[in-house]
Amino acid sequence: MHLKLTYPFSREYFSNRNFNRLAAVYAFLKSPSLVYTRYPGMALLLLRFNLPVVVEMHNPIEKNSCLVKKLLFNKNFLGVVALSQEIANSFVNQGMPSKKVLTEYNAVDLQRFFPYQTKDSARETVALPKNKPIAVYAGHLYDYKGIPTVLDLARVTPECDFALVGGWSDDVERVKETCKQMGLRNVRVIGHVTQPQLPSYLYAADLLLLPTSKQWETSEVTFPLNLKLFEYMASQRPIVASALPNIVTMLQHETNALLVEPDNSVSFKEAVERLLKNPSLGDAIAEHAFQDVQNYTWENRAARIIQFATDRLAS
Repeated sequence: MHLKLTYPFSREYFSNRNFNRLAAVYAFLKSPSLVYTRYPGMALLLLRFNLPVVVEMHNPIEKNSCLVKKLLFNKNFLGVVALSQEIANSFVNQGMPSKKVLTEYNAVDLQRFFPYQTKDSARETVALPKNKPIAVYAGHLYDYKGIPTVLDLARVTPECDFALVGGWSDDVERVKETCKQMGLRNVRVIGHVTQPQLPSYLYAADLLLLPTSKQWETSEVTFPLNLKLFEYMASQRPIVASALPNIVTMLQHETNALLVEPDNSVSFKEAVERLLKNPSLGDAIAEHAFQDVQNYTWENRAARIIQFATDRLAS
């Protein structure tokens, strides 16, 4: 059973409640040994059918939530896969046995980044100029992602071009209009690209930006690391990132990235200029990030989760 959808998903996709009910019935009819889901509501539905369940959690559980009690005392609930230590702790702190909680970050498909592309060849592929340094941001264009910081960075760093890759169509138009109002001629708002196209944009960069705002409600805890971070690390290009608690669980200053004050375009400018003036530093931190990400492939992640589920089934 499946729903045919186009990408990017429409916002209505995320409120499709009927799919959960249909999927639960479908799973029951298949009599599986295990069901893996990332939706707590789906987990509760599956448990009503007496199906063994592992649930992947992308957010901490609220304090005194009844969800933990409903899961904890059901013999078919095998465990939680948490996308950050903070999420894992939120379950353990409310009584979930630690043996039922596995922390696993997001990951990356390294095969998408082979063969390696030189900066010049990548720029030919995506039609970006070769005669100027380029900083690339990939992801949604929401303010909490740090887009205002990127635009202000572009304003104070006219010697560098900036490419913004991704975003809903209405956000793309909004950012383009903001660039026009600010008189920014060194910002290219690319918009949505397909997954096969994305590596070429990352390879085309002199450096990559992860400017997450400290105003984001999740920035002060170790919420899931963005998928783009792992793709950045796989691209062998230096990263300049906001020094937020969730980000520093993966990135270390001057080791595999340069970390700067969030929402501070001057701090970002200093880091950008430092990398442009010192390519050897950029090469070193990019190579370190590339080595670090080798353990965070989807294959490795899946193997660890399968082992966790197998152990739980046998207990």
